Amino acid sequence: MEDFEKLENAELDGAETEPENTETEAVETPVEETVTNEEVDSEVLSDKTENDESVVDEVSEPDGEAAPAVTDLMPKKKSVIQKPLIIAACILVIALIAAGVYYFFFNNSIEGTWALTEKTPTTVDTKSTATEQKEITRYFTFNKDGVLTISFGTVQINGEWKYSTDSASTPDENKKYITIAVSGGMETPYEYSIEGNAFTGKTLTLKAKTAAQSSAQKLKSASVTTPELKVSKDFKAVKGITGAWNYKDVYKNNNIYTFNEDGTCSVVVDSLQGKITTNGVYTVDTSKKNIKVTYYDDSKKDTDIPYKLGKKSTELTLFDAKFTKAK
Repeated sequence: MEDFEKLENAELDGAETEPENTETEAVETPVEETVTNEEVDSEVLSDKTENDESVVDEVSEPDGEAAPAVTDLMPKKKSVIQKPLIIAACILVIALIAAGVYYFFFNNSIEGTWALTEKTPTTVDTKSTATEQKEITRYFTFNKDGVLTISFGTVQINGEWKYSTDSASTPDENKKYITIAVSGGMETPYEYSIEGNAFTGKTLTLKAKTAAQSSAQKLKSASVTTPELKVSKDFKAVKGITGAWNYKDVYKNNNIYTFNEDGTCSVVVDSLQGKITTNGVYTVDTSKKNIKVTYYDDSKKDTDIPYKLGKKSTELTLFDAKFTKAK
């Protein structure tokens, strides 16, 4: 009987403890699920970190150093592009500065315009033979194409010039020479030198290599200045006179007289020896059949030109010479 009671009591004890274990397991089960979720999140973060590290490792430098971020690479690409531009700009600035220094301080080319001012005996007026000393400025323009233009007043004379050597003696390498020919005249050799700079002004010294012109002439760098001539307020254009008129004289010089409708005019004498151009203004006195031309050479002057209209509109007589209208 005792054994039977022990067995029964043991079964009762087991029945009482089983619900407690069931409750314990039921409580512990959510805890185990929570831990499991945290572990999953931890594993996901760990995998993501490992992936990021692997990406960094792929773009790392061969020596193991991490490569800079993409945002850091962009400015470096710009700087690489900008460096050649900066260098090119610096070279350009230096070249411009060097060219400017050469032009202003070391450019001793004779090409350009030079002014020669000297006192010359001039007539007081066209109706007198009296003269007076007057300061006259003539401008010598040495063009690159070898054409020399001498300007004074409203007159221009064309000639020629070229670089040359001293043909009269053994050439001196330390000296420079040019040859000038004006209006078909004989070529005259000159020794020349240039001093000064563009800021303080340059001086061109010409010394003729002939016995007739042994003295040196000094010319200053300048720009051509032309005196102003005003058209008369009473000017009226005359039909039959306006236009360009041509006449070839016995010397085969081509004389071209041009009378413009605005009151300006020009006289050109063009020959094999050179060309002389005189610019001026004019008025017409129809009652006296006279054209008065006003111009400057060494002073202001007037010239009367008698005219006669031709039977044809293409003919005009000036100074008893028959001109034809230029085409």
